[in-house]
Amino acid sequence: MLGIFTALGTAVLWAANAVFFAEGAKRIDALSVSLLRLILASVILVGLHLVLGGRFNFGLGAWFWLGISGIIALAVGDWFLFAALGKIGPRIVMLVMSLSPVFAAIIAWIFLAETLSLWAVGGIVLTVGGIMMVVLNKKSNRHLERRTLIIGVVYSVLAALGQGLGMVLGDVGMELLPTACEDIRLLDILLMSVNATMVRVLVAGLAVSLTTLVIGKTRKVIQSAKNPKAMLFVVLGTVIGLIMGTLLMFTALKYTKVGIASTLISISPLLLVPASRIIYKEKITPIAIVGSVVTLAGVALLMLFPR
Repeated sequence: MLGIFTALGTAVLWAANAVFFAEGAKRIDALSVSLLRLILASVILVGLHLVLGGRFNFGLGAWFWLGISGIIALAVGDWFLFAALGKIGPRIVMLVMSLSPVFAAIIAWIFLAETLSLWAVGGIVLTVGGIMMVVLNKKSNRHLERRTLIIGVVYSVLAALGQGLGMVLGDVGMELLPTACEDIRLLDILLMSVNATMVRVLVAGLAVSLTTLVIGKTRKVIQSAKNPKAMLFVVLGTVIGLIMGTLLMFTALKYTKVGIASTLISISPLLLVPASRIIYKEKITPIAIVGSVVTLAGVALLMLFPR
């Protein structure tokens, strides 16, 4: 039961996380949101690492694979994510982000020779079809200009691709982290989760910081940090989504089957349907709801019957 509850908790936190970062991205640019979030997350995660007794005893292989995963998913992928959230809002973006496990499955199939069952292939088709139903539904999206919608969806797909590739590389890096024993306790799982997330965030933060310095956007980021409303949403999104959500996710994966946990976590876009109606006053049509359900059904098939 702990795994199920933590998976559902992850879904709720990630839905809230999308709203917070969407509000932050409306007030400051995507690069500032990305860098400020990574700096804050680095401080929190290093603190957690030390409190839990961590000693930074990671091998070069773990640093490399988790670091590359962080750059692709948290630096590049999340820039596109924040840019998309600022343009078209969390409901459509998070639904398109359901492609992340699809991309991860396809990448693992191509490069790691992992097999895909017919159910998984059907899940991929359903996921793509459901997303297309929502994106092409003009009545639900009439509050958006066509050009804005197209750019937002393209950015969302690129963000999902970054997350999917980051999943595959991060999984390789996680296997290289040191473990105390075969029968891992909850505290060990928590520390491993903190360690993996910390390495990804530190390397991604360094990459984004260097990029910001090279392109001459440091002053703009500093100005963005002085925006109190934007910073409130960045802090909430970082603590609730990146920190608490990620830790709950790893706990869920430990205490229930991966397919079940991943399926429950993937309901975040469905939770955003009523949130978008209440917060953003979006018109939610039956087709948009059906498309969201079809998408989640596809993700469920992919997660429950991967091979």
